[in-house]
Amino acid sequence: MTYFLTTLSWVLGSTYSAELLGYWLHRLLHSGAIAVLSRNHMKHHLVLYGRFRSSAQPLTTIRAEFWGNAHAGSVGQLAHPFASKIAARLTGAKVF
Repeated sequence: MTYFLTTLSWVLGSTYSAELLGYWLHRLLHSGAIAVLSRNHMKHHLVLYGRFRSSAQPLTTIRAEFWGNAHAGSVGQLAHPFASKIAARLTGAKVF
């Protein structure tokens, strides 16, 4: 039980710190403090969303994308194969 709680606390702590650092990095990119990085980040936004389109998607689009394919157009496309392999190894090792 202590192993589970220790693992859970590490996972939650690392997720929280990664989200927090990612948020502040994104704020830095939008601030213009580092001109080269801010310019490249703006190009990234223009490529993804176009010049006159909003970056916010309607709720119906988000729901359709989620229910159509759970990991379409997200980090899940990268994470899903790795998660499957990790789950197979954990099942084989009988950890849980």
